[in-house]
Amino acid sequence: MNSSPEQTQLGIWQKIFLLSSAIILAFLLFFLRGGVDQQKALDYLARSSIEPQIALKNGKPTIIEFYADWCEVCREMAPIMLEIFEENQENINLVMLNVDNPKWEELIDKYDVNGIPHFNLFSKEGDFKGKLIGAKSKLEVKKIVDFLVKDVDLTKDNNLMSYGKTSAILLDKSNNNSFIVKPRSHS
Repeated sequence: MNSSPEQTQLGIWQKIFLLSSAIILAFLLFFLRGGVDQQKALDYLARSSIEPQIALKNGKPTIIEFYADWCEVCREMAPIMLEIFEENQENINLVMLNVDNPKWEELIDKYDVNGIPHFNLFSKEGDFKGKLIGAKSKLEVKKIVDFLVKDVDLTKDNNLMSYGKTSAILLDKSNNNSFIVKPRSHS
């Protein structure tokens, strides 16, 4: 007596249907998560960004965003930042600094960037006004831009100064057996 289970083979149309369904499902999941739009927005912002020293001297308030291409929160915020920047580009500078670029290491240390996205805010005179860390909603970013353009103290809105969602970080042991958090150590 043979007790092996019978193998049923799928017909050609069943195989085509399953393959098509899998491809459609993969594309839907990718696009519903905003994969293409988020990365395109982040890339565009980075490419169109001006140098920080130019931005701080051109007479417009400036937002310097420290980000990384792999930072999920940075990618999520990119379409919001792009939309608001396009609406306000005559009134404000948006400078994008990738924490993975060694060119910006001095500014990363100077502004104590320990989590991303990290936003440094400057007046039209180039004076440091404050910093924000983590995700911000569209309304919050609009308020920030409005406050900078109108030269209003950002601390008047405590919600703006709170920490939002950031990318997860890993801690690396130093020689002193203590922990150091660096933006490039995020996972």
